[in-house]
Amino acid sequence: MSTDYIITKDIPLSEIGRLEKWEGIEVDINPIMNGEKQKNKILFSSKNSDVGDTNYLHGYINPDNTISHVCRYGGNNPERIIQCIEDEFNVECIDEHQHDKWDQVCNEKETV
Repeated sequence: MSTDYIITKDIPLSEIGRLEKWEGIEVDINPIMNGEKQKNKILFSSKNSDVGDTNYLHGYINPDNTISHVCRYGGNNPERIIQCIEDEFNVECIDEHQHDKWDQVCNEKETV
């Protein structure tokens, strides 16, 4: 099970490191997963020291070096990562189940 999110305003890759100022948030550009370097991908992680687990959110780097979509896989709870992205970059992350908002954001991005 996964959930896709669209970000209301593309975030420049050069600025994404700002998220690491938030406690417990880490950003890994082109991470190594299953022994292979993942090109054009970004991995956000959030360590929860209270319960000792780590949650992840996967991002995709566009050809213009921006990030416009992220995805949650499996049972991860990326809510803290999403909240940090929204607060740090003054954007909204719309999940695929919010059909009207998703369509609106997609249409706005197509007209830009």
